[in-house]
Amino acid sequence: MKKNIEGKLVRAKKLPEKKLAEIVVRYKEIQVEENKLKAEKEELKSLLKADMKLKQLASLDIEDIHVTYNEFVKEYFNTKAFKDAYPKMYKEFVYFNPQELVTVK
Repeated sequence: MKKNIEGKLVRAKKLPEKKLAEIVVRYKEIQVEENKLKAEKEELKSLLKADMKLKQLASLDIEDIHVTYNEFVKEYFNTKAFKDAYPKMYKEFVYFNPQELVTVK
């Protein structure tokens, strides 16, 4: 048995082939639309960023929407380099978290 989002036990149901096919096709349709929306969102974000940077604006308000723009340096940790340099220490601190993944291409 598996647990649902609320942590309650649920029995997995086998779906009929036709229903399963409908789910996969619909999932793929949503995935395609999501990718289109993400691309459009990134284009709009680039336009906003360029305009705000050109005008040297940190924020702006349009209707009831508040937009901010910040430049910053983000810190990263190079896990691979650390693992190569300090393998024993890496093993001491690394942990595993079981996960499930569904991929539809």
